[in-house]
Amino acid sequence: MTVHKATLEVPADKMQFCQRACQENRDDLDIGKDEKIFDESVAFGNGFVMDIQVIGPLSNEPCWTQGVLYRANDAFATEKPVYNEVACTEVGESLEGEFHVEYDGDEYKVEVVEVEPEP
Repeated sequence: MTVHKATLEVPADKMQFCQRACQENRDDLDIGKDEKIFDESVAFGNGFVMDIQVIGPLSNEPCWTQGVLYRANDAFATEKPVYNEVACTEVGESLEGEFHVEYDGDEYKVEVVEVEPEP
């Protein structure tokens, strides 16, 4: 099994808001139903990309997180690649930390870390 690793750096202010959204009820933060308040992509360099997301729930509950793994679809070769979803992580309760999935004998890991903004 090959392990593919990547790191996603999130500015402290954005990380703190997302972490708060994962702990407090959606209505308290004015977040829409099923709204993606965070959605960043990380490329592994082998045709696979993982989106890391924080999503508002359908009811007045805290947001939830997930990682979604996509594979480039060469059948639709254009200037901008077309990706197909192939796997996703379990639903989580925190943006910070590791998101990982296994697909086709390989493991894909993204470590989400908080970074201080540059002065």
